[in-house]
Amino acid sequence: MSRCFCGHDYGAHAWSKGRKEPRPKCGSCGCPGFRYIPRRPEEVGEWWLPRRRGFDVRLWRANCKCGHSHEEHDSSSLRCRGCGCPSFSSAWECVSCEGKWQDHETLWESEEERRHCGRSVGQAFMPLSSTPE
Repeated sequence: MSRCFCGHDYGAHAWSKGRKEPRPKCGSCGCPGFRYIPRRPEEVGEWWLPRRRGFDVRLWRANCKCGHSHEEHDSSSLRCRGCGCPSFSSAWECVSCEGKWQDHETLWESEEERRHCGRSVGQAFMPLSSTPE
């Protein structure tokens, strides 16, 4: 299950009737809407961490450059509650495009919408599908 910046799973977020907002709102906190954040260290290129003795992947959180996790930042303003840094700035890069978390936007598209725009769908849409092992 995908995790939101607020720390709750995607399942805790729901669309309002009519689905007019750009992203589903969280029913567990004041989060303005689902914003994907990596759940595992491999998703940010830290593939070696789960191999360390005693490492618990369930406790891992994506960190800001300030050293605090996304859960220590306000889910609305992105300001850090630990040190007061003004906004979450990822200490890691996307494994697909090498961009930062703050350079990305969580987007919902139907398969029909993707086909209409000439974008890949199905297996071709899977991350890194164009780069076989």
